[in-house]
Amino acid sequence: GLGQLIKQTPEQQQQQQNYVVYSMNISIWPKEIKQNIDTFTSSMDLVCYHRQELERQLKQIQIEWNEKVNHFSGYNLKVEQLLKDYIIQNLYEFQKEIEHKIKLVTYD
Repeated sequence: GLGQLIKQTPEQQQQQQNYVVYSMNISIWPKEIKQNIDTFTSSMDLVCYHRQELERQLKQIQIEWNEKVNHFSGYNLKVEQLLKDYIIQNLYEFQKEIEHKIKLVTYD
């Protein structure tokens, strides 16, 4: 199948921010996938690890967001809600594309 593997460089593991993203046009890298699977005893452990990592990234982004919006004059909850509504409306198509790709990988 085809997929996208995100692998951290040693410097990025220390910073825990930027990732090396491999192209979607390249086949899955069995050696790197196998190393990830060998590291975790079960697929559930792997899923939990990545979920925790995503939650950590979300918290970091929320902290950065709060720092940035505190410097805007005139920023209030109404403006924030308008931004959230705009983002949700525009992410719907992106979400459908991701779900379609997941189904393709599942059936490969």
